[in-house]
Amino acid sequence: MRPVPRQRLTLARSKSTLARFASEKRGAVALEFGLVAIPFFFTLVAIFQVGFNYYQMACLDSAAHAGSRAVMTGIVQQNGLSVAQFVQQYICPSLQAPMSCSSVVVNVAVVLPAATATTAVGMPASPIPAVSPSAYWSNFVNGAGTGLVVPSTTQSSNTFCPGNPGDFVVVQVLYPVPFFSRILNPSGAGSQWEMNTATFVNEPYPNPQTYAGCS
Repeated sequence: MRPVPRQRLTLARSKSTLARFASEKRGAVALEFGLVAIPFFFTLVAIFQVGFNYYQMACLDSAAHAGSRAVMTGIVQQNGLSVAQFVQQYICPSLQAPMSCSSVVVNVAVVLPAATATTAVGMPASPIPAVSPSAYWSNFVNGAGTGLVVPSTTQSSNTFCPGNPGDFVVVQVLYPVPFFSRILNPSGAGSQWEMNTATFVNEPYPNPQTYAGCS
């Protein structure tokens, strides 16, 4: 029997090794998972973030509704509530965990729809707040007309003027919604301010109190 040349034997062994490697599937799942893991987890985090944002916006909507109702019916004005008392009694109860009451910012302002001294219900409007001599509806819309102007996120820089009977009032409630990952926010910030706005005309309640700096 003639011996097989060493070169042919080495080539045959190489082909056999390559064939076994090509048919090996034990690491295929791990390799495939490694390729899709990053986009999969990114998509999963993004889904949770969107759901979390909608959840907190729903809480803000409920808080703005409760606060606006208290202002519109004169409860706030008749009791002379401060901005801190207003937030604690009518805004915070609508917030759900993990939202923090200390992070809430509100802006309450009296406005006029146009340069007129009479409201829509035919009642004389109280003077426009001194802190905003041109407080018309247009002041709450950006120059491009594409959205609302966001007030200051510092409570001390905002107004708290719930107005008198017949006044047009705007209530804005703001809250910083945190991001699960800063990758979801191009600016790299850890949170984003969300706002809910309510507008209405105060009801003709009795014994209104005038707030300092608002008339």
